[in-house]
Amino acid sequence: MMNVLESCLLRWILAALCGVLQMGCMPLDLGGKLMSPAGMGQDKLMWVHDSPMTIGQVRINALRRLYPDVGVFLGAKGRPDFLAETINQQRHYAIFYYLDRRHAYACRTLASNRRQVEFSGPYPITEKEHKMLDGLRKRSRQTIRE
Repeated sequence: MMNVLESCLLRWILAALCGVLQMGCMPLDLGGKLMSPAGMGQDKLMWVHDSPMTIGQVRINALRRLYPDVGVFLGAKGRPDFLAETINQQRHYAIFYYLDRRHAYACRTLASNRRQVEFSGPYPITEKEHKMLDGLRKRSRQTIRE
């Protein structure tokens, strides 16, 4: 189980990444010359959408390949609306946000084995967080329709 300090990472990532939200929510042009998929998610909050494919969906697919337990988890919980990623103290952290359920789950690599992950949650999404993420999701959907 994650300790209280690590569970606060949910709030910290959301607050710290507000400045990079738009890039993570843009549709991904796979034919373009964007940065590598591994680097796309570092310290970003990303909208997860598959048509058109967003950076968030690319990162979800990469996480499934890298950590099989993530695939099992997402098979049980479904695709999240948003994904946040960061690396801290040699651990990879991912947070899966489910807006309709108003909660999020945290995932981190184990210190002893970086191919294994552990999950914690669900953590409630505050009204302020929900409003911000839902607004971002609506703007992103509107952008892809234009």
